[in-house]
Amino acid sequence: MQPGAWVACGVVLALVGCGTPSGSGPGPLAPGGAGGHEVTPSPFALTGVADGFPFLTDIQPVPAQPSILAVSTNGGVLSWVSLADGSRADVLQIPEIDDPREGILGFAFHPKFPADRRVFVHYMVGSPNGDVSRISSFDVSAGTPLGTAADEKILVELEWPLPDHDGGALAFGPDGMLYAAFGDGGHGLTPTSKSQDPLDLWGKMVRLDVDRTSGALPYAIPSDNPFAGRAGIRHEIFALGFRNPWRFSFTPDGTLVVADVGADAWEELNLARGGENFGWNVMEGDACYPPGSTCPTAGMTKPHFKYAHGKGACIVGGHVYQGARLPALRGLYVFADYERGTVWALDLAGAGPPRVVGESGRHLVAIARDSAGELYFGDIVSGEILRLDGVDPAP
Repeated sequence: MQPGAWVACGVVLALVGCGTPSGSGPGPLAPGGAGGHEVTPSPFALTGVADGFPFLTDIQPVPAQPSILAVSTNGGVLSWVSLADGSRADVLQIPEIDDPREGILGFAFHPKFPADRRVFVHYMVGSPNGDVSRISSFDVSAGTPLGTAADEKILVELEWPLPDHDGGALAFGPDGMLYAAFGDGGHGLTPTSKSQDPLDLWGKMVRLDVDRTSGALPYAIPSDNPFAGRAGIRHEIFALGFRNPWRFSFTPDGTLVVADVGADAWEELNLARGGENFGWNVMEGDACYPPGSTCPTAGMTKPHFKYAHGKGACIVGGHVYQGARLPALRGLYVFADYERGTVWALDLAGAGPPRVVGESGRHLVAIARDSAGELYFGDIVSGEILRLDGVDPAP
């Protein structure tokens, strides 16, 4: 394990809510085969393209700036970095963040950026009434390529029941709506029942129209939300029954793929089209929770794919690869595991197991896709951003 890895483990335990990592230090992608999946020599590599981002939490491309990535860190800092010349600058520093458990979890630029200069940030922070999970918008001033973010407007704020399992990802869907993931608010292997509470946003995927407001709300409820207009359930909810949905993304056809970090048995990928209940904390994976118990599962949706602990212990959701550099992966959903550093590629339309892209030995916490469809990974321990590349065959 790299120097400082135990510190980073403590950070990621609070952020991602996964088990203690046992992966080795950094290294090139090795042949696959961990966990009994298909074994193939790895023709892929993770190539460092930027570094110097300790406790990195998320990476996103900057719209209309193909060589620029935005990066968030656990200290509450949002920065940009140029892949062309290495230049960089801070965009946002959230001043209230002063605890290692606090920080930016995820962020997303408005889909019309830079015409609409808002960036949306999901972060954890302490408050006089206890710790909170907060989603805010900030206006980003003009700059080269970005200026500074200011004028915070709070959209959603939830008080933590326990300091963990926060979820945190943000993304705009192809429909222009903002999707936000919240964990169950539990701690370690101690769950809450909030994921099944229809009047609570913990353990939910929510869908918001941030271009309009409704009454006292700083956003509007999309009229086609699956529970809009129904009594007895929050109308913001798009899907429910999550433990800790750390990362999610959309397929080319608009299906939402949610990677939900498991408790003590299973990691899972869920396909959400609206209105599903994925079972936590009644189920983990497709089994009753706690293991060996019996449970009512009527109306609950089983995961599209799951893997057992021993093959990994903290799933990190990725993207369907749409780039041109790696034709062998085109159309496959590429994701990873924090605990082992394994990178997989899965055919979401197929029934077979995922292909092991390789074993990185890194502590991966974020996967970004740029405007060309290429993939970048973030290592929370080394503070590096790494591009997924092919390996030239030996002469």
